[in-house]
Amino acid sequence: MEILESVRVCMEKALDKAMVAGHNVESGLKAIGITNQREMTLVWSKSTRDPLYNAIDWMDVKTSSICRRLEESLPGCRTHFKETIGLPVSTYFSALKLIWLLENVDIVKAAAQSGDALFSIVDTWLI
Repeated sequence: MEILESVRVCMEKALDKAMVAGHNVESGLKAIGITNQREMTLVWSKSTRDPLYNAIDWMDVKTSSICRRLEESLPGCRTHFKETIGLPVSTYFSALKLIWLLENVDIVKAAAQSGDALFSIVDTWLI
């Protein structure tokens, strides 16, 4: 929820600055832009929209054992991934973070089994 609060504060400051600059934000606001830390991922409840676990950022290496497991079970996958998508199997990827969450966080596993878990990069959750 810290991320959501940071976004709210940032939006308030941006609107305040726009008003000080003479822009009519109440009638003139047409769109907003949003970005995130690329592969920062989150699992949240479909019913409550609350996060089920902390967001995992792109630098987190907790999935390194999953990377090794994948490489051991699929010989040649490191080369295949690099040739196919331009990057080797890496802790960077969101799919491996989801595997880690399902294997290590009981509430995430239970929500997934009941159909109440949603998973994406953080900007989707913010929207």
